[in-house]
Amino acid sequence: MKFFLTVSFMACASIAAAQDRHACVIDPSFTVNLSSPFTGLLDEVLVDRGDWVEEGQTVARLWSRLESATVDLMKARAESDAEVAAQEARLRLAQQAHERVAQLFNQRISTREALEEREAALEVATRGLSEAQLRQRLAQLELQRAQISVEDRSIRAPIAGLVTERFLSPGEYLSSDDWVLTISRLDPLYVEAFVPTSLYGDVKIGQMATVYPNLAGSEPRDAKIVIVDRVFDATSDTFGVRLELANPDASLPAGQRCEVDFGVSK
Repeated sequence: MKFFLTVSFMACASIAAAQDRHACVIDPSFTVNLSSPFTGLLDEVLVDRGDWVEEGQTVARLWSRLESATVDLMKARAESDAEVAAQEARLRLAQQAHERVAQLFNQRISTREALEEREAALEVATRGLSEAQLRQRLAQLELQRAQISVEDRSIRAPIAGLVTERFLSPGEYLSSDDWVLTISRLDPLYVEAFVPTSLYGDVKIGQMATVYPNLAGSEPRDAKIVIVDRVFDATSDTFGVRLELANPDASLPAGQRCEVDFGVSK
């Protein structure tokens, strides 16, 4: 008799605990359909479905041979100081000629017209050097722009996560409406649940709850409530709750059902 009462009590406790749990779904915290601001032929796709990528990692490249050739051309122009050196030499000669004519003018040997000609030549040489330096600076800026154009044709992962879909392969055309990859962030995970309105006010942002994944062999996990909806669903008499579940080793798969226990019941 005592054994029967013990078993009955345990069964009732198990049923009560199960009733305190609410259905939920474990989702990626963020999903990106990755494309590019540029259109063109794909030269490389460096990852495939199931690969893990880090934030900023290059995952694909558009064809960029023309842009790379432009970079080489701009680099040669930007690094060349031949024009500036020539203008500096011309300015030195103009300065020397001006000094000689100025001395002769002071000695009343040269005319004012000759001095004014040397002054004009000096001014022209000074402006010529300034223009050459400006052109070199513009060439450097053009090089930077060309390098950015090449870099922008490398498609990088905006988040760390798992590649869940690959849509295009090398040689295919990437249009403005196409995606190359889908990347899902698995740390943290989001747990989405719909809870009876009778618990509204007891479930609060910042509280911890226990999540029970449906995956066989998975241990219960703690999660923090980050969103409590303030608009009810009148049809089901529920409200939405989002929890954030840490998954640093990405060992818990997303896209599975679960149950969540908030530690309150009514």
